[in-house]
Amino acid sequence: MPAEHDRTDGLIRLSPSAFDGRLGRFTARTLLAVFCVTLAGTGLVDTLFPAPAPKLAGAEAQEDQQLRHDARFADGTLAQLAEYDLRLRSRVRRTFAPPYALLLYKWFREVQGTALVGRERWLFLADRAVPPDRSTLELVSRGASALAALDRSLAQIGVRLVVVPVPRKAVVCKSWLPPGTDPRADIEPAFVDALRQRGVETVDLLPRLAEEAAWRLFDPNGSHWTLYCQTLAAKQIATQLDLIVALSQRTSVLRQMGRRRPEIDLLSAVGLDSPAALEYFTPRLERAWGVYDENGGRSDHVQPGAMPAIAITGTSFTAKRQVTRFLEHFTDQPIWNAAEEGVNPLGPVGALLRDRSDEELPRILLCEVPVHAIFAKRPFDVVGQLIADIEQRVGQADSLVIVPTERVRLPVQGSAQEIGNRKLVAEIKGGFVAHDGNGVAHVRLTGKVSGGTLRIDALADAPTTIATWPAGTTQITLPLVSEEPFGGLHYVLARGVDGEAQLTLERVDVVAPLDRNAVRNCLVQDVEPIPASADAGGAPSDPNGTTGEQLSAASWSQNVVAPAGLVVPAHATLLLKLAAPDALEGGLSIEVQSDDPSLPPLVMDIPHVRNQARILLGLDPFAGQRLASIQVRGEGDAPRAVVGRAQLFAPRRTP
Repeated sequence: MPAEHDRTDGLIRLSPSAFDGRLGRFTARTLLAVFCVTLAGTGLVDTLFPAPAPKLAGAEAQEDQQLRHDARFADGTLAQLAEYDLRLRSRVRRTFAPPYALLLYKWFREVQGTALVGRERWLFLADRAVPPDRSTLELVSRGASALAALDRSLAQIGVRLVVVPVPRKAVVCKSWLPPGTDPRADIEPAFVDALRQRGVETVDLLPRLAEEAAWRLFDPNGSHWTLYCQTLAAKQIATQLDLIVALSQRTSVLRQMGRRRPEIDLLSAVGLDSPAALEYFTPRLERAWGVYDENGGRSDHVQPGAMPAIAITGTSFTAKRQVTRFLEHFTDQPIWNAAEEGVNPLGPVGALLRDRSDEELPRILLCEVPVHAIFAKRPFDVVGQLIADIEQRVGQADSLVIVPTERVRLPVQGSAQEIGNRKLVAEIKGGFVAHDGNGVAHVRLTGKVSGGTLRIDALADAPTTIATWPAGTTQITLPLVSEEPFGGLHYVLARGVDGEAQLTLERVDVVAPLDRNAVRNCLVQDVEPIPASADAGGAPSDPNGTTGEQLSAASWSQNVVAPAGLVVPAHATLLLKLAAPDALEGGLSIEVQSDDPSLPPLVMDIPHVRNQARILLGLDPFAGQRLASIQVRGEGDAPRAVVGRAQLFAPRRTP
C-alpha cells in the first residue's frame, strides 16, 4: 500500500486502503468470492473428471512408490502427496497449461524451469546443461570409483565390464546453447580419464562425435541420440573393442530409409506438445537409417533365445532404440539388450545377473552411462547391492583376507535389537586401514536378521554404498567407495525396510576379496633417510640463514621390490603391512611405477597413518605390465621401520 511520512514524529502512516468504505468492502468480497468459486470449480472438475495418471516405470515408479509409503500427516508429506496427485491428474491443468506454455514461449521465450531455450529454438535440460557447483575432480571421482569397484567384482564371475559414457547434448551441441551458458565441457574427458586411471575399460565417444555437425547427432527438441548418431556410437564401440567385422563379411546391410519425424521429448517436458505447439515448432524431418538382412528385408533387433557373448545395459539411450541392432551389424553377432528407460544406469545389471549361473552370463558387458548421471549426490549407490549379491554368489567366506581393525564399536553386540528408520550399528575408528576407494576394501557384517528386511548403508568418506540384508541370512558384504585414500571413520547404518526387523550383530570386519593361494611376496628394503637438500638453484643453503635460503625438510624413503619378471594380472592388489612402532604424524606417500613410461605412476597420499596400519592399493591400470618400482616416502625424521611386509594378491578369477 502507498505510504507517507508523518512530519510530526517521523513515523510512517499508511494511506487509506482501496478496500475501505462500502465500495471497497464490496470489491474485496467480490474478489474473494471469485477466487473461492474458481477454486471450488476447478477442484470439482478435477475430482469428477480427473485426467488419467501417467504410467510410471523404472526409477520413477520406485520413487512414486517410496513417496506414497513415506507420506505422513504430521510432517506435511501427506499434503505434498495430495498436491502431487492433483498436479498429475488435474483436468483443468491439462486443458489450460499447453496453450499458456506456448503463449509464454512465443512472447517471452520462457519455458518451465526444467529446460533452457537456446539458439534457433534448441531446447536443453537445465540440470544436464549446467553441472552442480562442485569441482570436476569431485564429480568424476565418485562415479569412477563406484564403476571401478563394480569392474573388480564382475571379474570374479568372469564378466568383462566396458563402460560407454554418453556425452551430454549440451557439450556435443554447445554452439546452440543460450549465450552465457557454460556446460563445463571438461567434465566428459575428465570422466573418461578417471575411469581409465582406475583400470576400467572405457569407450570414448566424444572425439568421434565432435567431428560431426551437431544437428545430425541430437534433435533440437529431443534429449536422445538421432538414428545417425546411434550408428556412429555403435561403430565406435565395435572399433575400440576390436570387434568390428569387415563390410564384405557382414550378413546385414546398413542403409538409409528415407526420413522420419524426430523425437520431441523435451517439448513434452516443458508442456509444448499440444497440436498448436507442434505446428509452431515444425521440427525438420530426420534422415532415418536401418539394418537390412541379406534378402533386403528390414531387420530389427530380436532378443536372442540364449545369452550371447555380449550384452549391453544402460538407460533410454540404449533401451527401445536401434543401438543394439547397429552393434549387431558392425560385430556380426547377436547382442543381449538389458537396458531400461528411466533408471539408474547400473540398475539393470542386477536383473541381468539374477537367477543365471556363471556359465549363462555374457563374457562382455557394455554399460552405457550418461555423463549427467555423475551429477547425482550419490551416483551409482546401487553398486553396493550389486557387489553384495556377487560376493554372496561366489561364496567368499574362505577366500576373503581379513584386514585387522583397531576398534569396532557395536551398540548392541550379540543380542537382538529392533531396527527402525535409522540406527548406527557399527562405528569403525580409522587411520589403520587405507585404500584407494575403488572397491579393494569391503566391510562385512556377520549376524542374523529376522522379522523383516534391513537396508545397510556403508559410509566411507562422502560416498555411500547401499544394500538390503534379507531376513534369514547371516552375512552381508559391501564395498567401501571413496574419492581419495580413506583413513577416517567408517559408519555402518541399518534401516528397517519392512516388518519389524531385528538384528543380532556378532562382528564387523574390513575384508579384501583376494585369493590367498595366488600371493607373491615382495622384498622390503631398509628405510633410507634423505638429508636436507640444496635449494632449487643448486646453491648450498646456510644453516645460519646468512644467505636467506632455507633448508628443505628432512625426509625418508623405502623401496619395495616386486618379484623378478612378475606381470601384473588384472585387478591385482598391493597389500602393505606397516611395522612403524609409532603413528606417522606426517603421513606418507606411496608411488608405484610400471616399466611402461607412457603410463603415469599410481600415487596414494595418506596424511596420517596409525601404527600397524594396513594399506590396500589396486593395481588395475598396470594389468599386463611389469612393475618397475614401489616406493614409500615420508617427511620428517626417518623411522626405524615403515613397511614390514608387502604382498601382491591376484584376483580369484578374471574374465
